[in-house]
Amino acid sequence: GNLHALFYLLEPLNRGTLFNNGLAGLTAWVQETWRHAGRFEFMWNPTRLIKGTINEMPWFSFLYGDLHAHIIAIPYSLPLIGWGLNVLSQAPRARDRFPEAGGDTPWERGWSAFLAALTLGALSAINTWNFPPYALLVLMILTARAYRNQTKPGWAWKPLGAAALAWLRVAVGGLLLLFFFHRNFIPNSTSLAFVNPEVRTTLKDFMVFFALAIFAISSFWAQEIYPSLAAWLQKLGGKPRARAAGWEPWVRGAQTLWHRYPALVYVAGTLALCVTVLLIFGQVLLTVLTVMLLLGLYVVVVRPLDAPALLALLLAELGFAVVWGCEWVHVKDFMGVGGDMSRMNTVFKFYMVVWIFFALALTAGLHRVLAPATVPETRTRAKTKAVQAKKTAKKIPVSGGFLRSAHGRRNLWLGAAGMVVLWAWANFFQVNTEWPWLTLLLFAGLLVVPWLQAARPQMFRGVWTWVLAAVLFGVGLYPPISLYNRLRLCSEFKNPTLNGEAYLDRMNPGDARALSWINENITATDVVLEAPGRQGYNCFDTRVAIFTGQPTLIGWIGEEEQMRYNDALTSARVSDANWIFGSPDAGQAQALMQRYRVKYVYVGANEKKAYPLIYLEKFRKFMDVVYDFDGVTIYQTRL
Repeated sequence: GNLHALFYLLEPLNRGTLFNNGLAGLTAWVQETWRHAGRFEFMWNPTRLIKGTINEMPWFSFLYGDLHAHIIAIPYSLPLIGWGLNVLSQAPRARDRFPEAGGDTPWERGWSAFLAALTLGALSAINTWNFPPYALLVLMILTARAYRNQTKPGWAWKPLGAAALAWLRVAVGGLLLLFFFHRNFIPNSTSLAFVNPEVRTTLKDFMVFFALAIFAISSFWAQEIYPSLAAWLQKLGGKPRARAAGWEPWVRGAQTLWHRYPALVYVAGTLALCVTVLLIFGQVLLTVLTVMLLLGLYVVVVRPLDAPALLALLLAELGFAVVWGCEWVHVKDFMGVGGDMSRMNTVFKFYMVVWIFFALALTAGLHRVLAPATVPETRTRAKTKAVQAKKTAKKIPVSGGFLRSAHGRRNLWLGAAGMVVLWAWANFFQVNTEWPWLTLLLFAGLLVVPWLQAARPQMFRGVWTWVLAAVLFGVGLYPPISLYNRLRLCSEFKNPTLNGEAYLDRMNPGDARALSWINENITATDVVLEAPGRQGYNCFDTRVAIFTGQPTLIGWIGEEEQMRYNDALTSARVSDANWIFGSPDAGQAQALMQRYRVKYVYVGANEKKAYPLIYLEKFRKFMDVVYDFDGVTIYQTRL
């Protein structure tokens, strides 16, 4: 879940009854909070956080019974991520011409490459929105493998070229495996449009929606970045080019500053990066995303990571990149361009992919932070390390002395003042109009966290653990309470079941028996004509197509118009279906049925409600009755 559930439950606090009326107020607050938890809005509102968009999470979609393409694609996308872990885990090969093929034997490598292409190609057909991000993920995995396995310093272009060719084989091969689908598939839209800056995601909504992921991934990256800066400065000072170019004094000065005040160096660099990006984009969320992308790229290039950690980092990096892209462009569809709803589907579909990326990345990141790799120590080794640490502490001041000196305290207050100025500047120019204190807190964290980590590691660990527990508590409220919410809304059904057709037996037994007969007696490819579905959600519309899978003339109109925006074929089929049912002319109805190869006509409660009964009798003139029971009549064309 996300943090909106926590904020929703805390809404009764705004009424002040808890603080004004003592125990009675507390009782009233508990009762009101419990009523809040039982409302449909508790389950629904966290999926509509960002204005004009849909922000569903997998848990909500499963709980809501929303078996759409974005959910069907999840079990097909996870094996592709598993393939990526397999590829990154492979040992370097002398002649790595096929880096996309994981395995030890040619047979295993062949199957690995084929299944990767098939899975990626299947995603292009199951849910086309998933294809671009997962194709990029495949490219990132192959590039990271090539970069990690090179033996010479710098960029080796031959392995990178092999990675690019491998990506083309996987991506193009996957599309070719689904050639016949794509040859006949007409997409709703093939063009992009720029996002109206007024409808971009706010930092508040982004952090509420991805709270746990942001905290876990940021902790993971901070753990990898912070210690590597000292090694980088040490390596930089020993390069001949630095001495030849006259950089040596600057490098030595940076080394000294790092040894004395590492937190200040870290904060100053990060703050300078944030200010630069903020001046370029003028929006806090884009600033945060850009900084996260740059920091993640630094970790990929500099830090030696094992395969699981590297894959987690690539998933997080791609997740931030996808969100960053959603702030700039959206797919043009029936929602229009520039309006409040223009990027509804773009955010909806891509954020679902990002949720999967972040979910896997944060678990690996938390494991990395909570259980860092350690080497078992003997008593002698531990004593030696303690002596060495004591000697080092005498030679080099640690960042704990940062606040114990007047100079350090002055720099800290100057840095804090800079944070306030930055926050005031951002709000004066309306860079971030919502939750201004969040902007201040975000940048202030860059100042406080590194110092606390270096100067008071145990205190930092405790604070970090409590923050993690608080975030876990906040996001963990949604699954159990939304499940209770869903069960309460469905409490009228006394015998819960996993059978999705059970409600039809109870609410419309005539249709239930007729549909069961169709499943048992009609060939799966025969066209069955039923009344066109209406605009809104109705579980009894197009019930033949839904419960039997039989092809019909037109399905749910609202869905068809969304999938085939401004397509004359949709309106023509609706008109023809209405004409067949509502026309008194049996000859014209029969001609239209022959045109669409209709073999069966289904006349039930929906048809009798929508069309005159006298006109429905015309089917008896040129068709045979093969089913007539409990208000449902099924006609079959005469052979």
